[in-house]
Amino acid sequence: MRTRLAVAALAAGIGCSRPEPPPLPPPLNPTGVWEGTLKSGDDAHSIRLSLESDSSGLRGYLDLPDQYAYRYAVKNLSVDGTAVSFDFPDALPAAKFTGTFDADRINGSVTTPGVSDSGAVQLLRRSGESVPYSVEQVRFANGEVPLRGTLFIPHTKGPHPGVVLLHGSGPQTRESYIRYFADQFARNGFAALIYDKRNTGRTDIPLWQQGSGAFADLADDATAAVRYLRARPDVADPRRIGLWGLSQGAWIAPLAADRIEGIAFLVLVSGGGVTPARQELYDDEVKLRARGFSAAEIKRAMSLLQRGNEYIRSQADSDWERFQSELASARNERWFAVLDSFPITLPRESPA
Repeated sequence: MRTRLAVAALAAGIGCSRPEPPPLPPPLNPTGVWEGTLKSGDDAHSIRLSLESDSSGLRGYLDLPDQYAYRYAVKNLSVDGTAVSFDFPDALPAAKFTGTFDADRINGSVTTPGVSDSGAVQLLRRSGESVPYSVEQVRFANGEVPLRGTLFIPHTKGPHPGVVLLHGSGPQTRESYIRYFADQFARNGFAALIYDKRNTGRTDIPLWQQGSGAFADLADDATAAVRYLRARPDVADPRRIGLWGLSQGAWIAPLAADRIEGIAFLVLVSGGGVTPARQELYDDEVKLRARGFSAAEIKRAMSLLQRGNEYIRSQADSDWERFQSELASARNERWFAVLDSFPITLPRESPA
């Protein structure tokens, strides 16, 4: 009996002294700056993911310096336990990131629709950086056309030299490569102004009409931006404001400089030294030559494109009929499929 009581007492004692389960790990805090490398084949690219939280929830921003991407907002961000995923921003090629948090590291991969291979990503938590400028959302107008912009203001003592940055063609907004270059200017002491092209983001007009307009209209938008910056002498020195333009913007910038006195400088990136019409003819000519078409074939193709341009300039029925006649025979030529769709399809047939 004494033995059975002793065993019972020992068992009870063991039960009472059973160790407590280990405490649960603290909840994951995903916010912060995560920097690393995206490796795809033999290529390696710098990548940065910034996760920020506010009253609206968790938001993510992606930097890909090789793609001139700075603070692009990611889509469909999800953090579930240690898993994280998001879709690349619309301004970049379609891709999806999936990964896992491991302490101060994220291991993951990037997949692209229709591509079997994936890119490996490894990110480390960094302390981040405080950028040497502040950002202000601004509004100005060209007559009755409202324009929305972002002004980058260096922390150094002003007034600063200023620059207005102009997009290439299409419905471009500030959510694009233009922010990357504004960031670079602001880091180097410039007040930099970027803005959405006219009518972008509207739901009452089709996408192909957004950001469009005659070069004169777009140049007047640029001069409105210069006037706005000049009206901020606390930020920018009115005598030291210039224009930076890329592609279509490299045509718009000189036109704008011709419309407003005192432009201090022009920076033209990938600009044309000829008219847009001449550039497009050159583009098709070089493409046909690179693909081995004969001089006679290239000459016939150039003739067709020039007929299209003649109609665009004149809008005359006689030019339209000449173009249509040449177009009918050109459709059977082997080079026809290589040409750009414009001016083969003209506004008379399809406004888009």
